[in-house]
Amino acid sequence: MPVAVTDIADATAIATGTDHTCALQADSTITCWGKNDYGQLGNGTGGNSQRSLEPVQVLGISDATAITTGSWHSCALHQGGTISCWGANNWGQLGNGQIINASGASNTNLPVQVVGITNATAIATSYDHSCALQADSTITCWGNNNYEQLGNNTRDTSSVPVPVAGITNATAITVGSAYSCALHENDTISCWGANNYGQLGNEATSNTSQPLPVSDITNATAITAGADHSCALHEDSTISCWGNNNYGQLGNGTTNDSSPPVQVSLITDATAITAGEQHSCALHQAGTITCWGNNDGGQLGNGTNNSYAVPVQIADFPSTKNEAIALETPPTITATPTTKRPTTTTTELPTPTTALPATTTTPAPQQATPQQHQELRDRQ
Repeated sequence: MPVAVTDIADATAIATGTDHTCALQADSTITCWGKNDYGQLGNGTGGNSQRSLEPVQVLGISDATAITTGSWHSCALHQGGTISCWGANNWGQLGNGQIINASGASNTNLPVQVVGITNATAIATSYDHSCALQADSTITCWGNNNYEQLGNNTRDTSSVPVPVAGITNATAITVGSAYSCALHENDTISCWGANNYGQLGNEATSNTSQPLPVSDITNATAITAGADHSCALHEDSTISCWGNNNYGQLGNGTTNDSSPPVQVSLITDATAITAGEQHSCALHQAGTITCWGNNDGGQLGNGTNNSYAVPVQIADFPSTKNEAIALETPPTITATPTTKRPTTTTTELPTPTTALPATTTTPAPQQATPQQHQELRDRQ
């Protein structure tokens, strides 16, 4: 059930990571709360078991226009088109030209500027890579590239932004655990990177280092990516999803993975979409919200811990046009997380040096594969 965050009264945007959350304020500052092992709260502190149960201000930021959070790092878009990031940097995901070294010095608990970006209009972050949409409709990405998620025809990890091959007309970006997607001016979508669950939507399961079109998408208005599944909002207010479906996160009443997009059941009036690690949510014209997929932590907000393969309404939100969905009693889903990992076809990159962050005795997180992510959370 939703609960109010302490001392937040004028937020304009929010973003959630693995164990931390950040909010953009009306005065263009940013506050964050939750775990702070790697400095991901950006308030100059961090270390073993450190956390904040209440929002703390990110230091040095007073002109932010957007906020995004990865697993253990955070990034802000600034009014001038620059980007700054803070937190874990073991794969160069902060974009400041460094990767964690033997002393752990490249983790940072204060914002650092991403190299070479001066005209960004949007940002997106995931486990250990980040991407930016540029004013000229191109996209650059940085960080881990083991599964070709940077989209530059290589598997070389990069601590500075590199251009995504072949994209010149992007209007939006989103990133999953080890893949990335772009919405284009012609309302199509392309994706690149890991594809072991069909999360690229191209009716295949092989990874790709350059963007490929998502099948049967010609009228998309928005995109979102979870850990290993993606969803698109369409002009007719319906939603389609594709990729991993072990908890019903595709919303089509099954738990079968799907590479081509499948339509989400019961939704014909959506105005916005978002995806979590293994669940998805939609905002409706009436102001109600429905969610579907994994619910072991109550993330569907319907007062239960049952997972659902079709949308269910969040409790304590207005119910007008969405009464049919609210009253629906869909079957619950019991799913066992799979252990399938993204496959690669070239020699594995050497693992960056593991080291202790400068402010902690906890080792920096190694690359979190999609299937290791839940185990990492359980151990924390």
